[in-house]
Amino acid sequence: MNQEYYNKILEENKLLKQQLADLQRSQNSISDSIYKNDSIKNLLLLINEYSMDLMNVPSDEVFVTGLQKLTEFIDAKSVHYSIYDPNTKELVVQHTSLSKTERKVLKALMGRDIIGMRVPFTDEHLESAMNDKVHIAYSVHELSLGKVPKAVGVIIEETFKVGWFLGIAMIHKEKFLGTFVIVGKKAVPIPDKEVLYAFAGVTANALIRKQADESLIKSQQRMKAYLDNSPDGIFITNYLGEILDVNPAGALLIGKDRGELIGLKVSEFILPEYMADVDTNVDSLVVNGQVFRDTIKYYRNDNLISTALISTARIDNDLYASFVKNIDDIVEAKDLLFKAKEKAEESDRLKSAFLANISHEIRSPMNGILGFANLLKTRDAGYEKTQMFLNLITSNGNQLLMLIDDLLDIAKLEAKQLKIQIRECNLASIIDEVFIQYQPKAIEKEIQLIKKTNQDVSEFVMYSDCLRIKQIITNLVTNAIKFTHEGQVVISYSAKKSHFEIEVKDTGIGIPKQHLENIFNRFSQVENAQYTSSSGTGLGLAITKGLVKLLNGRISVSSEPNIGSSFVVSLPISHSEEENADVTVPELTQKIQNIDEKIILVCEDEESNYLYISELLNIYNYKHIRASNGNQAVKMVEENENIGLILMDIKMPELNGCEATKIIKEKKPNIPVIANSAFISEHVSFENDDCGFDELIIKPIVPEVLLKTIKKYFSI
Repeated sequence: MNQEYYNKILEENKLLKQQLADLQRSQNSISDSIYKNDSIKNLLLLINEYSMDLMNVPSDEVFVTGLQKLTEFIDAKSVHYSIYDPNTKELVVQHTSLSKTERKVLKALMGRDIIGMRVPFTDEHLESAMNDKVHIAYSVHELSLGKVPKAVGVIIEETFKVGWFLGIAMIHKEKFLGTFVIVGKKAVPIPDKEVLYAFAGVTANALIRKQADESLIKSQQRMKAYLDNSPDGIFITNYLGEILDVNPAGALLIGKDRGELIGLKVSEFILPEYMADVDTNVDSLVVNGQVFRDTIKYYRNDNLISTALISTARIDNDLYASFVKNIDDIVEAKDLLFKAKEKAEESDRLKSAFLANISHEIRSPMNGILGFANLLKTRDAGYEKTQMFLNLITSNGNQLLMLIDDLLDIAKLEAKQLKIQIRECNLASIIDEVFIQYQPKAIEKEIQLIKKTNQDVSEFVMYSDCLRIKQIITNLVTNAIKFTHEGQVVISYSAKKSHFEIEVKDTGIGIPKQHLENIFNRFSQVENAQYTSSSGTGLGLAITKGLVKLLNGRISVSSEPNIGSSFVVSLPISHSEEENADVTVPELTQKIQNIDEKIILVCEDEESNYLYISELLNIYNYKHIRASNGNQAVKMVEENENIGLILMDIKMPELNGCEATKIIKEKKPNIPVIANSAFISEHVSFENDDCGFDELIIKPIVPEVLLKTIKKYFSI
């Protein structure tokens, strides 16, 4: 659009120059024809002087100057000029040589001021004026083409002592511009028509010329304003690529002053690999005149390289205008958009792979559970095989439970809803537990599992979430053992001034450098046969990093393919952030007395769950009764004084476990209530104070955990 506007202005300038040339030829022709008459040479000299005067007069003062000169040429009563309005087909009086007093008298006689007076000028009148050039009238009525009544005209003629009226048509190149009207005195003869026509011609030519000059000046001013204020750089060059002119925006693009750029070649700024295309396009432009557009890279004065769009057009035989727009922001935005697109596609691909992997991870243990359960149901496998089948069912169930816990943890970490429980922990004891748990797995893979520290065990006391710390170390050790096929996995730990440092180092397959930055991303797994052959969801390290961050710690990784990996976790000795922490409720240590008389109330609406809990209690000879809903539980507690402990399911019909416990605690606050639920993981703090629960056990209920919890309150 900028270039089209620029070309339009150039075309206007060419047209105006042509008009000026035509005017000059027209004036020379008139002067040549009139000079043949020697009797009017003196008047022609005056006309020539008049034409020179008009060169310094603005277009809106040409006619006023003409009136003044006519009064010098001719002894006239007055002179007037009118402009032709082609839209309304009227002559409009613009100026008069009458004095103010004379204008007042004339206004009184006509009933209106002469300035602005409109006289109808039909096509017939126009044709007559174009043919006759000079028209003589002997009355105001005739002069006004009937606009002024005869009677009024006679009075005007007598009042101003006028004898004739001479109308001179101003014509330029067959275009009627208006008229001069000379009002002559009665005793003065009518001037030579040719001289008057020459005068009118000079005036008309001067008017057109001045209008053309002024239009050209305005056009140049518009062009300069456009160049100076254009946001794009504009370079005017010759065929050799030498800069003849440049606007401020162009100088700013390069980073030099305008004066420094004049005379330089554009090839000094455009990168060589782009200059070849520019030269080819310029050659094509010279041949066919077509505008060319291209993208280039150029050097700035600060030695940086920028990208620009360039559009070049030929504006004269050896003159070219190039419009240059810096597009660094656009290029950067496109790069960011492309990277975002790639990232989104990668994320979508990872999610799809993750869902497929999750499906596999769920179906695999379910296949083992359902398969071996069906075998036990349909055939007698013997004691040894039965035990093996049961162990496999348990193992697959635990695997499925771990998967569910991982999914819950990552969801809560993403939603920032995972809470931590601050309590006193011993890091050495936690590492011992993990070591004992995974030693058999290491032996099975014929690799060494080693733990080491150079400090006393008592120095590793900290205040943090013990279970989350164990989860972090467990995840790292699990990964290390999984991807180590020979050598060792070493768990080392040490106490610093304000934090503990834990390192899990292995001699496994390692992680390629290009994957290290994404290793903690959710859904991320290294795409390599060595990695994908191992099971897993790709959530373990993402959860680990989220937990470390939640505990105000840091985690880092270093690795080399086929050599091994090292994960280092730094955790503060004391967790100071209370925002995500739940304070642990002190354990109740007082036992229920008269155990033989006490029974356990099992509040459970699901039949299979009750049967499972009932069998566990029977194994340890605990007396128990059942409530199937919350209202029934409240009623049974009110009516049975022997109830010494309550196992309360949180989700129950009629009245949920939380509301039921509140009512029970109001009436019998000393009865321990152990909640059990499948809603939340064991690591999530439960709002004990709101409901009144003394303990919380997460389903599926582990027999050892249930027994240990019950024994805290009473034993057989």
